[in-house]
Amino acid sequence: WQTALSVRHVGPRRDGNATDADDPPLARLRAYQVVDAVLRYRLDDIELAFGVSNLFDERYSTIAYSQTY
Repeated sequence: WQTALSVRHVGPRRDGNATDADDPPLARLRAYQVVDAVLRYRLDDIELAFGVSNLFDERYSTIAYSQTY
C-alpha cells in the first residue's frame, strides 16, 4: 500500500490586467488551501489507485472576471 497527501496554498492576490492609472481597481481574490489524497496498491504488474481531489470541498476562485478585446 502507498498513500500520498498533497496540500496547495495560494495566497491572496489581485485579478485583472489593469495597466493604466485610470483603470478600475483590480478584483481581490482570497487565499485558499486545497488538499488532495491518493491510495495506491500494486499487485504484480497492476497498480490500483483511488484518489480524491479537493478532499475538504474547499470553494475557491482562480479568476474574478474575464475581459475580451
